[in-house]
Amino acid sequence: MLFQNKIFRYLFLSYGVSLLGSSFSTIAINFWVLETTGSARIMFVFFMVVLAINVLFGGVAGTFADRYDRRTIMWVCDLLNAAIIFVVAACMYTSFTSIPFLIVLFGLQVFIGLFHGPAFQASLSNIVEKENMSKATGAITIIDNISRISGLALGGLFIGLFGSFTAFLVNTCTYILSAGFVLMAGVIPQSHLAVEHDGKLQEKKSFFKDFKEGLQLLVKEPFIRSVLILFPILGSSFTMALMMIQVTAVQTWKAKGWEFGLIEACIPFGYILGSLVIMKLDTRIQRKGYWIFGGFLLIGPIYYCISEIEYISYVYPFIILLGFMFAVSTLLVNIALRVQTAPAIQGRVFGFLGMLHSVFGTIAVGVGTFFADIAGPQTVLAVTSLALMILALVLTATLKPLRELGKKKPKSIVEVGV
Repeated sequence: MLFQNKIFRYLFLSYGVSLLGSSFSTIAINFWVLETTGSARIMFVFFMVVLAINVLFGGVAGTFADRYDRRTIMWVCDLLNAAIIFVVAACMYTSFTSIPFLIVLFGLQVFIGLFHGPAFQASLSNIVEKENMSKATGAITIIDNISRISGLALGGLFIGLFGSFTAFLVNTCTYILSAGFVLMAGVIPQSHLAVEHDGKLQEKKSFFKDFKEGLQLLVKEPFIRSVLILFPILGSSFTMALMMIQVTAVQTWKAKGWEFGLIEACIPFGYILGSLVIMKLDTRIQRKGYWIFGGFLLIGPIYYCISEIEYISYVYPFIILLGFMFAVSTLLVNIALRVQTAPAIQGRVFGFLGMLHSVFGTIAVGVGTFFADIAGPQTVLAVTSLALMILALVLTATLKPLRELGKKKPKSIVEVGV
């Protein structure tokens, strides 16, 4: 039923092939920088450029997605990224190795991606009925994980066989194909552009006023504020925990290459399982807030169990369970955001969420790796688990709008300024 929706079907394909190609270029640039310069500091510079762009323009990009045609934003961003990656491919082919120039190019790619993300995420509420939102969000999550896993694997294979140039060329083609799928989707409803109050069309505000009022609403509206508190904490601890698990795998468990790869595959596998469960149960899930915080409360103990494991063969079920519980918590919140938040502000919601995730994730990884060198990754993971259990209890008690999600029929949050 869901995939009979032509617009969703083509946007789904666009999202999948775009992520597949992006994974190619991600592994290609990491490999190329390390192979060419041998410097981890250069990788850190790339990392900080990504962070800075997210902080400076995340909210701006979300506001842009709320003011203009989201379909146009998506296909234009895809074509611009195709052009940028083609230039990178040309640099690789001609052995032009100017690091500052490549940093500028990838900074532009990240900047453009900030506009594409909120436009895509906010479009779902305009094309999918509320009763199908669980299935749509779950399907997007599944294709996200499949594309990233297969993209990294195939990207590594292409680099090994044909060099980095080929990986970037493939990414160029996937961006063009992604733009084609967006155009093939046809006209996407743009209800966020027509804000009415008492039957009258409201005068369009300035960009700055839209940005300011959107930011005020994100802070003042209880449900959105609860999400903005929960997601950065949950996401940053998850990102840092994965880093500690990777370090433990190498330093303590002495993982072989295939064992390390299996650990990497367990998280998305658990995430896919969680997504399938949410899609299957769909509207039968009552008291969604209990499910969200139930998953949140269990993640801390899972971290602790992993920190106590001495042999790598015991860790795989716990990592799958970790991915499963993280999926349950985050997917239900994502679904609720799309159902309860008016289309006119969803771009800003997803834009600010992306910005906060980037900032808190970076801080968490930096702090975690610093203390891992001093006390060991398993100790850091154990301390994180205890801190997260305390935070989970506190937030369960205080974030009432999320805790009571599903107890009664939700009301959509009104448009900004209405």
